[in-house]
Amino acid sequence: MKKNIYILILFLTSLSASSQVERFNQSYDMYGWGDYCSNVFETNYGYLVCGYTKDMSGNPGLGFLRIDFQGNELEKKFFAGPNQMNYQIYDGFANYNDSTIYFAGIGQFPNLDISAIVVKTNMKGDTIWSKFVFDTTYNSQGGAIYREINGDLLIVGSTDRTDPNVNILLVKTDSLGNFIWDKEYGVMGTYDTGWSIDKCDNDNGYVIGGGKYYFGPQIGRSYIINVDSSGNFQWQYEYGSTIYQNWSAMVLYTQNNQIISAAAKGFYKDITDNFWSKPNIQWLDENGGFINYREYAIDSFPSIAFDDLYEINANEYLFTGTFLTYPDQRMGLFKTNGVGDTIFGHTYQGVNQWEFSNDVKPTSDGGYIIAGFNYPGLNGVSQNYRVIKVDSLGCDTLGCETVGIMEYENSWNENENLLVFPNPSTGKFYIEIKNIPISPFFETKIEVYDLLGNLVFQSGNKLFQNLTEIDISNNSQGIYFVKVYFNDASVGSIGVIKQ
Repeated sequence: MKKNIYILILFLTSLSASSQVERFNQSYDMYGWGDYCSNVFETNYGYLVCGYTKDMSGNPGLGFLRIDFQGNELEKKFFAGPNQMNYQIYDGFANYNDSTIYFAGIGQFPNLDISAIVVKTNMKGDTIWSKFVFDTTYNSQGGAIYREINGDLLIVGSTDRTDPNVNILLVKTDSLGNFIWDKEYGVMGTYDTGWSIDKCDNDNGYVIGGGKYYFGPQIGRSYIINVDSSGNFQWQYEYGSTIYQNWSAMVLYTQNNQIISAAAKGFYKDITDNFWSKPNIQWLDENGGFINYREYAIDSFPSIAFDDLYEINANEYLFTGTFLTYPDQRMGLFKTNGVGDTIFGHTYQGVNQWEFSNDVKPTSDGGYIIAGFNYPGLNGVSQNYRVIKVDSLGCDTLGCETVGIMEYENSWNENENLLVFPNPSTGKFYIEIKNIPISPFFETKIEVYDLLGNLVFQSGNKLFQNLTEIDISNNSQGIYFVKVYFNDASVGSIGVIKQ
C-alpha cells in the first residue's frame, strides 16, 4: 500500500544523550563585517572553523578560527593573498592522514576577473600554499573540491571561457595544484554552475551537483551530471519546478552504490518576488536512473532549503539547511534513514534574523556539528561565523523537542491537485492548487468541515490564486477536511490536523 503521509513528533528528555557529549550554540565575530563560514573540521584540540572575512582595515581574505570542544575561542588567523588579492573559499576537503585541508574558491586582484583557486592549510589554519588552477584570462570559480587517494585534486565550479552565460567547470590537478586537465559542461543559453562533487565507485567517474538557470522563463533547476574518470560527459539529470526557482543540487555517492542529492523545490513566489521552497531528496542509480524522490515540510516553516548533506553510514544521512519563518531564518538539522524516513528534525535559536548553514559533520563524541553564518537583519549586527554543536539526537541543550515533520511522497499528499502546509498546524495553514491551468477568469471556493460535517470555514468565491491562507485557529484541536471548488467544480478534498 502506498504511503502518502506520515507525521513524526518526538519528545526528547535528558536521557536522550550522554553527558559526555558537548553542546553549544555560538556566534563568533572575526575581524570585521562580512564573515562567511564555509566549513568546520574536527581536530585534536577541538574544531577548525573556516571561511572568508575582512581584516580590521577592510581587506578581504581567509579567516580561520580555532575553538575547543566546548566552543571556546582559542585563536583567530587571517590570510590575505598577495597584492591585495581578494580570497574567498566555498568548500574544503580534509586529509587526516597528513592533517591538511584543501579549499576551493576564488582569487581576484583589484578590478580584474575572478579565478578559481586552491588553498592548502594545516589543521591549525596555517596556509601551506595557494594556486590559481585555471586560465586567469577568463572568469572562473571553484565551488567544491575532492581529493583522490593518490593526492590528485578535482575542483568543480564554473567559467565563462566558452559561454558568456557560464558553464560548469571541472579541473584536475596533482597534489601540488599543478594543472592536469579541465572540462566544461553546459549548453549555450543557460547558466550552469557546479557546487558539489563526489567520486563514484566501480570506475564510474564523478558525480557533480549544481544548478541550471534558464534565462527565458528565468527559472533555475537542480542539476546533476556524471562524468568518467577522464572528465568525459556521461549523463545528466535535471529536476525541480518548471515555474518557480529551485536550489542547486548537493550530491554524494553512497555506500549503497547510489547517488543521493539534497536540494529544494520552489512552489510559490510572493508579491515581493521572494521564492518559497520545500526541501527534497533525490535518489538515482549509477546510470542516472530514477530510484526515489521525497519532499518534506517541517513545523511552521513556510520555506526550507537543504544546503549540505553527509552520509553517516549506509542507513543514516544528515542534512543541514535554512528554515524560514518570517521574519526569522534559522539553521537546522535533519536526519533520515537510508530511504528518507525521518529520524529527527531540529531548528536552532539564532542570534540574528537571518542565518545560513553551509556544512554538517558527525563528531567523535557521537554528536554532530553545523557551521554557517548569520546575516545582519533588522537589528543591524555584524555578519559572523555561526557554529552549533549538538548531541546524537540533534539537541543543542540538554533535552529538547523535535519539530513536527511531515513527509509527502512525490506529490506531497493524497490529492495530486492539492497541497496543504504546514500540517499539522496551530490553525493557520496554506492551500496550494496544482496541476490546473491558470486563468484570471477562473474562481475558487474553499470550505473546511469538522469530523461531524459542520462547516467551520468558507472562503466564498475568489479570483483564482494558487496559494490561499486559511485560518481556523479559533476552532478546537482535531482533524478537519478541506474541500476546494474550481469554477463550481470540485477539485478535491484533503485532511488537515489542528494542534
